[in-house]
Amino acid sequence: MLGYQYVSYLEQDAANVQRDIIKAKEAFQKLGYEDVYLLRPPNGHFNEEVIKLAEQQGLKVIHWSINSNDWKNPGTEKITKLVLDETKKGDILLFHASDTVKYTTTALEQIIPNLKDRKLNLTTVSELISQAKVKDEQLTTN
Repeated sequence: MLGYQYVSYLEQDAANVQRDIIKAKEAFQKLGYEDVYLLRPPNGHFNEEVIKLAEQQGLKVIHWSINSNDWKNPGTEKITKLVLDETKKGDILLFHASDTVKYTTTALEQIIPNLKDRKLNLTTVSELISQAKVKDEQLTTN
């Protein structure tokens, strides 16, 4: 989830951030999504206080490593080039699902097969976190 109002959490006091997170969680619950546990802070802006506030609500803060900048509508070629030039194993790619983005779908039609050809497995953030947790547990128990 992205919060409710999509205003940078660094521009708000802790009480407003907490209210925004709660309001977003309630909106997801009304839509039938009870198991939301990931928070991508608005604009990717966060600090330790935001992480603590999210954790108090049972959320884990996530962040991307590659920003496709698709929201700027730079065209299919620019989105594709940026993502393919920068992406490596373990990266989290940021794309937007919105009526305002015009080139994301056509860029993804080129990006996905290319990443698969490079033997990079596509996965969800939830799966990536789960795999990292399992690997971390294996390291600590051996």
